[in-house]
Amino acid sequence: MLPFSLFVQPKPVNYKEVKWEEIKIDGFLLVKFIGGARKATTYKYVCTVKEKDKEDHEIAVVGLRALNEVCSDFYINESEEPFIQMDIVVAILSQPEIKFEKRKMICSFPGTIDVFEKP
Repeated sequence: MLPFSLFVQPKPVNYKEVKWEEIKIDGFLLVKFIGGARKATTYKYVCTVKEKDKEDHEIAVVGLRALNEVCSDFYINESEEPFIQMDIVVAILSQPEIKFEKRKMICSFPGTIDVFEKP
């Protein structure tokens, strides 16, 4: 018989309101992108901030991918480094615990994050 703790879902992470001043370099954001075949699907990703352009209100981010099914652990997806506009930022996330496993940096949040990624 499996332990009860394996069936307990972590609580959702508390999100912070999005304000330009609150977005920090090396901070974490939840962002939404519209995509799919008909541009009708909303995808939500966790990203880390690499740069802020104060003039254009653009943010350079690196995308992260979920490492587990409950979406609490993420790893850096080196292939995704877009510039985004402020209007697609859903929330500012708290700083995760950073771990290193098998040469990957793992960002471990204290609960689940509401992401929707491409399979």
